[in-house]
Amino acid sequence: MPSPAKIDIQPLVETDQILALNKPPGLPTTGRDLDDEDCLQYQVMAREGAMVWALHQLDKNTSGVVLFARKKSAVQRWQRRWTDGQIQKYYVALVHGSLSESPLRIEAPIKRLARPGYTEVAIADDGKPAITEVKQLSSTGPYSLVIVRLLTGRTHQIRAHLQHVGCPLIGEKLYNSIPCAHHDRQALHAMAITTDQSAPLDCIKAPFPDDLRQLATRLGIDLAPLALWMAGLPSN
Repeated sequence: MPSPAKIDIQPLVETDQILALNKPPGLPTTGRDLDDEDCLQYQVMAREGAMVWALHQLDKNTSGVVLFARKKSAVQRWQRRWTDGQIQKYYVALVHGSLSESPLRIEAPIKRLARPGYTEVAIADDGKPAITEVKQLSSTGPYSLVIVRLLTGRTHQIRAHLQHVGCPLIGEKLYNSIPCAHHDRQALHAMAITTDQSAPLDCIKAPFPDDLRQLATRLGIDLAPLALWMAGLPSN
């Protein structure tokens, strides 16, 4: 993974209030505090020369679309849009196995485990409601390409839910009992965010990353269905 000092910030969409970036893997969205250089927020503030606020989080080794607010007054409005379902988040993942049915709606409560200094979750009846929709685009049998849509936003939701249905992410270290040396990070990319806003914020897309494209090629997974799916989204 690249060191924070070498991160090339890739803006996808910029307005006076919102900055959408293509987050690289290997870098947390936010850090321990505002002086933590080892996070994307610090890098963005250095670029902007001003404070920015993360509107949501991507895991350290997940790449793709992440939104920052340039004005604090925008934070509450955008967080309300998340809550009201006016913003949709779509991920692309490469997983072990294939879905039992497609599309598949996963409804499994998620509970954070009490492990000081360490983040991990589990599927548990006393957890918070969590809903994920998964659609399989192509498969070789042992491996598949899927689109994931989050209906709730729990910590590690996609990673835990995919393991729960027997299709853990390739490269996943925490939620995966299947030995895999195919990749050095979980094969998960935040591909697109759609909103109730007008262009250019109506649909924000991040290109499918080279490392996952190369992984798909090595595994013989057809990426043509992904291009067709992307073509069905509004242009930005």
